[in-house]
Amino acid sequence: MSARSRRIIVVGASLAGAHAVHTLRREGFDGEILLIGAEVHAPYDRPPLSKGSLTESRAFDGLGLRFLRNCEFDPRFGVQVRSLDATARTIELAGGERLAFDGLVIATGSSPVRLDPERFPAVTYLRTVEDAAALAGWLRAATGPLVILGAGLIGCEVAATARGLGVEVVLVDPLLPCERAIGPRAGEVLRQMHAEQGVAMCLAETAVCAEPDGRLISVRTSGGRELEAGAVLAAIGARPETRWLEGSGLTLDDGVVCDGECLAAPGIVAAGDVARWRHPRGLARLEHWNNAVEQGRHAARSLLAELDGRPAEPYLPVPWFWSDQYGHKIQVAGWVTPDCELEIVEGDPAELRFFAEYRSGDGVVAAIGVDAAKSFNAWLAEPGRATAGMR
Repeated sequence: MSARSRRIIVVGASLAGAHAVHTLRREGFDGEILLIGAEVHAPYDRPPLSKGSLTESRAFDGLGLRFLRNCEFDPRFGVQVRSLDATARTIELAGGERLAFDGLVIATGSSPVRLDPERFPAVTYLRTVEDAAALAGWLRAATGPLVILGAGLIGCEVAATARGLGVEVVLVDPLLPCERAIGPRAGEVLRQMHAEQGVAMCLAETAVCAEPDGRLISVRTSGGRELEAGAVLAAIGARPETRWLEGSGLTLDDGVVCDGECLAAPGIVAAGDVARWRHPRGLARLEHWNNAVEQGRHAARSLLAELDGRPAEPYLPVPWFWSDQYGHKIQVAGWVTPDCELEIVEGDPAELRFFAEYRSGDGVVAAIGVDAAKSFNAWLAEPGRATAGMR
């Protein structure tokens, strides 16, 4: 594509945004690219923030995305975007500057769900390197138990990391660990894993409040428990960062609603945590690392096709994610739904080494492996997995 007069703006210096920039150049776009991010940092990897970056003294230094080093773009970091006019194809920055574009990639990711500050004035969140650095500092000199509200992937990974440092941990969640992502049977396996490592759990409960009490924090649960904490981490989910898009003309519904090719409007695509696109299963939104990579690349290609008047390809990924906890590698792929039944294919969950498939109706729609990378990767590589679970 020869389009020196064209400008593409990528809003969101995220993993998805970075891969969009890289793909635009690899696909031959030679116009102007602006990468705008609210954080002062260049794009970096977030998965280590709940694991290695909490334990290694210089771990934050290696999080930057090296593939961007030789990629030509105009960086605008530490800059907030105030609004978008999709019809006029302009964005307005917080300082009032307006920028016109020919193409726009929305990759602003998500933000942690925040609790009522009146009832939870003493909780912290984990999203940025600054958040992780503060938590890492506390863990090294822990003054009491770490109470984690939310036993999803982030909560479980931080719990495992903290226990590795010898910190007492209490998990509070209405469900089993990671049950929303892997179902109740596999969630029970994770419960046993954490229990064996000394994690206390308040399951089938939620937190009612978390308030300072001298040098500690008092956490009260819906079950009437009173927990003492040195720190409280809230990890109860994330919301797509779409506040700046209100009134833009785009459809917003748990993210930026896109068609099957990731197009949200003429000349505008979305990718990563913020994108909710039309999939054969219905509207889908994924918050996984690999989806940010793949969808960032796909959205960039769809945008170039749209600008050139060419048809774009549909985005049909196989969702997959992994988690490292207590030295175990947990891998999940496919579409896990509440009606799925887990069928053990090999190994024994009680020994924390197994591979299993999720069945829904007459078909296999997902798989999970714990320290079973060979079987898991073979399953993922089978032909037809791209359409698994689309019924």
